[in-house]
Amino acid sequence: MTDDLLQIVAITVFSTLVLTLFLLIFPYVSTPAVCQATRLVLENPGSEIIVYGRFRISNDTYFVYFSCGLQIPIQKIQVIYKTEGKLVIGTTADGFLYVK
Repeated sequence: MTDDLLQIVAITVFSTLVLTLFLLIFPYVSTPAVCQATRLVLENPGSEIIVYGRFRISNDTYFVYFSCGLQIPIQKIQVIYKTEGKLVIGTTADGFLYVK
């Protein structure tokens, strides 16, 4: 009986730990559709794509880095309003990226 109780406690603790780790890591995972749409839009200036997903960005002096591995010069980005949900990813005719 003690073995059964210890087994139940161990499984409960392990599953709680795994769920907590998943919830902490999940917000930083980017959706592949966002990165694919961004690549397509950058290759075709003046286009716009609507996708559902999320992405994370970081930047330094010269580049903006998407969490999926994209590296875009900071001069080519017009505006990024939001990073998750329904995203309108597009470029102007001049090739400036925007995410609304």
